[in-house]
Amino acid sequence: MKNTHRLIATIVTAALLVAAVATWHNLQAPTPLALSDLCDLGEARITEILIRNGTTGEAVTSIDPEVVATVRELLAFVTYTRRANQAPRAGYEAYVDFYAGDERLCRVTLAGSSATIDGVAYDTDRALSAELAAIALDLATADG
Repeated sequence: MKNTHRLIATIVTAALLVAAVATWHNLQAPTPLALSDLCDLGEARITEILIRNGTTGEAVTSIDPEVVATVRELLAFVTYTRRANQAPRAGYEAYVDFYAGDERLCRVTLAGSSATIDGVAYDTDRALSAELAAIALDLATADG
């Protein structure tokens, strides 16, 4: 009988330990965030955007409210999950700077399914560089 009590106590202790570890792990898991959680990009504040191609170095800018809204909505359509490894990364496919007058509000740098927002690295739920490149190409074509 004494062995049975000891076995039950061991099983209960092991179960509690597993539950505690699972709870701790869930608390440590990063939470997906929206762009609005990371940058204050109220529609009225943005007066200009700059899109720079990371391969060619070419940059285009726009003050057109429709273009600004399109780019902001594109970047807001995904979720951003903070990376545990914040080591610096080399290279990028594109970045977008949002401005209010002369003040840069936020920089979103894209590379595959990851983004760096004002120096903090995030994983995204999908890649955006191709869509951003298409917008930049349309802007360059319209200007040229």
